[in-house]
Amino acid sequence: MLFVFFPETGGSQALTLEAQPGSIAVAPSYSEVQTRVILKNTTSNAITKPSLSFLSNDGLQVELGEPSSKLAQPGQIIVWPVKIKNIGAARIPGSILFDATYHTSKTDQHSFTVLSLTPIDASQKSVEASLEGNFDAVSEQRPGLGYLVVTNNLDVPVDITVNPFVPENVFQIPSVPSTFKVRARSMAKTAIELKAAKRITPGTYPVLLELTAEWNWGNHKEQRLLVVSKQASAGVFFESELLKALGVPSFLVLPGCLVLFTMQLFITLGFAGLKNESRLPQLTVNTPGFWVLAITFSGLFAFAYYFCTGNNYLIRYGLDDLRNVWLSSILIGAILVLVIGGVTSKQRRDRVPTSHDSSVSVLKKIAKNGLSILLTEVRFKFNNLDLH
Repeated sequence: MLFVFFPETGGSQALTLEAQPGSIAVAPSYSEVQTRVILKNTTSNAITKPSLSFLSNDGLQVELGEPSSKLAQPGQIIVWPVKIKNIGAARIPGSILFDATYHTSKTDQHSFTVLSLTPIDASQKSVEASLEGNFDAVSEQRPGLGYLVVTNNLDVPVDITVNPFVPENVFQIPSVPSTFKVRARSMAKTAIELKAAKRITPGTYPVLLELTAEWNWGNHKEQRLLVVSKQASAGVFFESELLKALGVPSFLVLPGCLVLFTMQLFITLGFAGLKNESRLPQLTVNTPGFWVLAITFSGLFAFAYYFCTGNNYLIRYGLDDLRNVWLSSILIGAILVLVIGGVTSKQRRDRVPTSHDSSVSVLKKIAKNGLSILLTEVRFKFNNLDLH
């Protein structure tokens, strides 16, 4: 606090000008602070026409109020309310020089005082927030659970408003509270449930929560905007476990793999005698031929699935699509085995001789195979004639 005295003509005592408080600790987050500039008439004469001006080179925005009086008798005071704004854009520490002008019985006089603005400890924020929890492999059937934690470092309660932002058509936050209160010098938490949509594109996405903190400080309202974020991965329930068990790299090639796996299973079990006729059991997932067939069929299956259901699972899919692809692919594989088994079984009946066939049946099967019978030439004599 600085007192400046100016002697008046005639040797009377000068007036005093002071700012209360004369020094204010501020942080860049403060939107406004207030003080009072007081002019006290310590002379023996009345003063009139009081006015107040200021000077600052630190970028501070000062709003001067109206004086409490236009006249001050000896011993009386005149008070100006003052608001200091734009603190976040100003240079701190900073100062403001106030100049009070007044008229005495003889001449105009000036009194000066300085208001100092000093920085407070900025290591601790007024309000802090974080999003805690694990949001890995979130699906419609297996939501991710976490907590929004807000810490109030102020000596007054804080009202929190929450506005969630999640990727459209991927995540939903069904039950986040819109507002809640945090008591002074305390912490509050609220549960956050993150659910995936019915059909999603698997991947990692950001989840944002925009928080608006409001509190009353020094007869005026303060407001801060905070944003907390966390990475969340969206998936389809049981998809990764299923693909890992089958050794399939992606859901997109699952239809073709399932068809071949189903056919190989039936052939290995000896269905319709195909084990000795087909080379499919030799197509393992490590051979190029297997993937040529699997990828080709998967592409055809995706087109047919879109035509039948209207959903392109190459972009978005869910548990229902996983079930449909699983059952349809196995059914198609079984049908192909039945068709191939029926065709090859008929060919074996028509072309492969058995021990139960008659001589005529054997000759017919030999003819269908494009083969002939080589008969041994026999010669003998009958009544001096050579016969063969």
